[in-house]
Amino acid sequence: MSNPYPRTDFEQVAATWDNNPLIQELARAVRLALAGHCAPRPGMRVLDYGCGTGLAALALAAEVAEVEGWDSSPGMLAELEAKRLAAGLDNLHIRQVDLVDEPAPASGFDLIHSAMALHHVPDVGAMIARLAGLLVPGGTLFLVDLDCEDGSFHADHEGVCHHGFDRERIAEMLVDAGLERIRVETAHRLVKPDAAGVERTYSMFCASAVRG
Repeated sequence: MSNPYPRTDFEQVAATWDNNPLIQELARAVRLALAGHCAPRPGMRVLDYGCGTGLAALALAAEVAEVEGWDSSPGMLAELEAKRLAAGLDNLHIRQVDLVDEPAPASGFDLIHSAMALHHVPDVGAMIARLAGLLVPGGTLFLVDLDCEDGSFHADHEGVCHHGFDRERIAEMLVDAGLERIRVETAHRLVKPDAAGVERTYSMFCASAVRG
């Protein structure tokens, strides 16, 4: 999971990522939102794409049969691996993957979870289609990201491809990916200083859809 840090250089912030209370707040909000859309169940095979240090992946691994945690940042994945070993979780598999330009190393997921990753992806429609293709029939894609904002969420825009998203456009992309039973609603409102240091409220959506 990425974002309330002002910079997107994940290698530099990986070791202290989980110390940010905004990160913890957002992780809790995402878990609650997920429970309302597709509650994790025993027997599920789950992908957390853009897993970061694994705040979602670790929680999911305690509830389902198997979790794959994929991220492009070696530093973030190293933090997750240390936590995985400490927790003794043999059902959590960690891979360095960037689906923007790499093939998927696995498929057949009952649930794909991706929080605060889409705004780092140049072609979001293509990414949604790729993720949808990794689901089993009846599997659920669950996404969380920023609603449209003015660019003030990040102090440094390196690696940021979108300043949030229009909810109707997200729904259209889910339809274009061949998914059904689409729900898009508010996941959280995060209060944090903007790039200028002024406290602002940023709205985030969650979207879920099912592969037919």
